Amino acid sequence: MSVMLGLIGLTAVFLFVYLTIILLRGDKQ
Repeated sequence: MSVMLGLIGLTAVFLFVYLTIILLRGDKQ
């Protein structure tokens, strides 16, 4: 159970950072 929550948490953080980088790159361009 805790392992699943951990994976979900890491996935959420990864997606958040990924989207943030895309938005920042879009703003720079």
